[in-house]
Amino acid sequence: MKRLRKYRCDACHQSLNKVPQAPMLHDHVWGRLVGPQEKLLCAPCLFERANRLMDHPLGLADLLPCTFNLFGKPCWFDLFRSLGQHEPTVLDQWRSVIFPHPRS
Repeated sequence: MKRLRKYRCDACHQSLNKVPQAPMLHDHVWGRLVGPQEKLLCAPCLFERANRLMDHPLGLADLLPCTFNLFGKPCWFDLFRSLGQHEPTVLDQWRSVIFPHPRS
């Protein structure tokens, strides 16, 4: 039987079976937090870097509106949404992921 690749954080090298994977961020935000060879971070490493390198706490506007950020209970969307008020345009982007338009 073929073994599946073990996913690890590119920063701390912890198995993502032991620590949660970081949320997916917009490319411009992700690019500020990772090095050129880094493709995958755990949540603790991502949040530590965001606190150190960004001029604001990570918020819902920084998350990429995608189904990955909707997985789990609670999901990244729910956690960030609970942090406070959000711009209507940000919520509209998420609505299009949560309630996609039917295809014709």
